[in-house]
Order: sequence, then C-alpha cells, then structure tokens
Amino acid sequence: MVRFRIEPRKGELQVLGHAGYAEKGSDPVCAGVSTLALTLCRCMEELAAVGAVRILALAAEPGAAFVHCQPLPGHGEQMQAAFHTVAVGLRLLAKEYPGYVEEAGE
Repeated sequence: MVRFRIEPRKGELQVLGHAGYAEKGSDPVCAGVSTLALTLCRCMEELAAVGAVRILALAAEPGAAFVHCQPLPGHGEQMQAAFHTVAVGLRLLAKEYPGYVEEAGE
C-alpha cells in the first residue's frame, strides 16, 4: 500500500510504501505515484533555480519521497499550483485503486 500526505499550502508531500498491485518493476500504480512524486521534485528544483522557492527538504528513493518547500515572496501561487496538480493526480489514483493507494488521514 502506498500512503501519501500532501499539503499544497505548506509545500509538503510525503509518500511511503509500494502499491503491490502488480509484480515489482511492472506495477503501473507504483509507476503512476512515482511519476507524480518525481515530477513535483523536478518542478521544485526548477522553481528553486529561478528563485521562486526555497527547498527545505527533497528526497526520492524507491518506496519513499519527501518534499518540503517554501515559496519566496511573490511566488506562492506557482508552488501551490504544482503541489495542487500532484494532489489531484494522487487522489485520482487513490480513488481508482483503493487498497493500493491511500491518502493519510482519509
């Protein structure tokens, strides 16, 4: 089971676990979650490179991802938009694959 917690206004994402939907290395649910998490990581790196966010923590490895960023003045909407988009995707996966993806606290 993949469990995630995402808070766009706080600039935080935490993802833990493996979906277990299919064999390791060919699990489309894990691939979807990983793609969303890694996309957010890359977005935050790009926003940091142009001075829009400060990265407080950023880590991604098999079975885990953690992102914590802080927008710099005038750039809160950019950061929140990226987090919101990833939140929509993760929640869609949780809805379509119950028992494999779950939002913490839901």
